[in-house]
Amino acid sequence: MKRGLVCFVIVLCALLGVSSDVFAGDNAPVLSRIVTSGTLRVGTSGSQPPFTVVSKSGKLIGYEIDLANMLAGAMDVKLELVQKPFAELLPALEKGEIDAVMSGMTMTPKRNLQAAFVGPYMVSGKSILTK
Repeated sequence: MKRGLVCFVIVLCALLGVSSDVFAGDNAPVLSRIVTSGTLRVGTSGSQPPFTVVSKSGKLIGYEIDLANMLAGAMDVKLELVQKPFAELLPALEKGEIDAVMSGMTMTPKRNLQAAFVGPYMVSGKSILTK
């Protein structure tokens, strides 16, 4: 698990650092903005259990929240979770309001044209059944 996380962090950092169309308002690359601000802003819907969900106490919890915390820890920055409706996450990423999306988002050809995916960190095994 730890080796996979390290690889995930390296790939994510590389993509954030070299992606030419992922810029903040000050035209600095996303990775530079994260390092300068000391904060990684991760967008999540909070409505994709068990990946991201709001607990009874109002706190965001789940697999992706844990992963986001580990990612921020590995980057030695503070994590800021930004909760938005699922449909608003990619537009928020494009506008630079958030640095990454972690909300049960599946890679699709259309989404791959909008953002750089860091490959799947989970394969569900879901499939279509028929008789």
